[in-house]
Order: sequence, then structure tokens, then C-alpha cells
Amino acid sequence: MRCSRASTRWPADAAALLLAFLLPAAASAAEPACAPKVEGIVRLGCDFVRERARAEGLGVRAVSLALPAGIDPPAAGGAIRFRLGRPPVTGALAVTAIVEEDGRPVRALMLTGTLIVEAEVSVAARDLARGTTLADEDVRVETRAIPEGIDPKDARAKVVGRETRSRVAAGTLLVEPLLASPREVLRGQPVTLLAEGRGFSARVTATAARDGVHGERIPVVNSASGQTVVARVVGRGVVRLESPSLELGRLDR
Repeated sequence: MRCSRASTRWPADAAALLLAFLLPAAASAAEPACAPKVEGIVRLGCDFVRERARAEGLGVRAVSLALPAGIDPPAAGGAIRFRLGRPPVTGALAVTAIVEEDGRPVRALMLTGTLIVEAEVSVAARDLARGTTLADEDVRVETRAIPEGIDPKDARAKVVGRETRSRVAAGTLLVEPLLASPREVLRGQPVTLLAEGRGFSARVTATAARDGVHGERIPVVNSASGQTVVARVVGRGVVRLESPSLELGRLDR
């Protein structure tokens, strides 16, 4: 019977020892239990960035986010909404995760990372000389990653009809800094000079003193009087005085 009593006590003692060894391990294993929550927040943040990019007509080639080390994620049950500090562009990325309880913000977490956006963009179909007015055959459309430092709006701007500011190699992304508005007035070209105001209008022939693009103010010489006035380019071969009441006398001289 002693043996039987000893045998009945041993399992209890062994269980106590085993439990003593397991308890510390169980406590340490419970500490990183928040890791899946961190991964969930990061995943939701990346999904949010993709949705914002789609809303801007962009694709996402790559996106990565991370919470700073040691950040404690919110307890389960709180709603999380995200805010992007600037429109989606290629480069460094910062997303604010706002934790809400009962519809009220109670905490903000900053996620940082990188983003590469892509879009259908225009590229040079051939080598282009400086001052080339772009036609359909000079351009082809491709889906490309938009380089860092380039505003996606500049990369997707309408380019046909624009002029190249410098020589452009075939395959180059045609972005705003490389292009100029087409010149609607050329130096030495006869232009129609308009002066319109309340109760009067005048139209005379003048000569452009320099090239001008739409909306630009340039000097023009009244062909009849030889007087120089400054007028704004409003169309091909047409300029308009902005203060006709002040300049009308010069037109008639």
C-alpha cells in the first residue's frame, strides 16, 4: 500500500514541478501576443494607401509600412481610421492611424515606410529636338513607376501640342518641367491687337516684339504709330490690352 500511496503522490508532485517550469514560459510567451495586432494595423494601413492611390487614378507598385519598435497597439475592439499626410507620391510615406472608442479619437499611431506609385504616362516615341511641337506620333503611352520627386499630375499631363524645352531622348518620361506651352505669337509676326472696354472696342495691327505663349504679357509695336505697348497673348496671333482705357490713346496715334 505504501507503494501505492507513493505512486499516487508522485504524479501530483511531478505535475507541480512541470507546472512550475511551464508558468514562466507561458508568461513570456504572452508578452508578444500583440504582434498579430501590429501586423493587422500595418496591413490595414497599406490597404488604405492603395485605396487612396486608386482614388487618384494611380496604381501602387510597392508599399511598405511599419510601426516604431516598442509601440503598444490598441486593445481589440477599438475602431481604427487612417489619414495620409499628402496625396500619394513615390517616396517616403507617413500614415497616421487614429484609434477611436465610442466614436471618439483616443490615440494616434504614426506608421512610416515607402511608396512607389505607377500610372499610364506619356513617353517620347523618338528623339525630339528642342522646340518640337509634340504630335500624336511623337508620343506613346506606357504604364510606368513615377520617379520620386515627380508629381503624378505632372507625369500625366496632356502633352500633345506642347513644345519641348530642350532635347529629349526616346523613351524619356514627358513631364511638366520638360515641356512648355506652344508659342501662339512669334517675334516679328504681325498680330491683331485688341482693346475692348465699356462702350468701345478697337482692333489694330501690331508686330510682336518677342515670342509669347498663351496668357503671357509681351511688348507689341503699333504698326501705324510705332508706339510700343504691353499686351497679353489670348490666341494664335492675337493679343489684348489689359488696361485699354489707359492705352487707347496710343493706339490712335
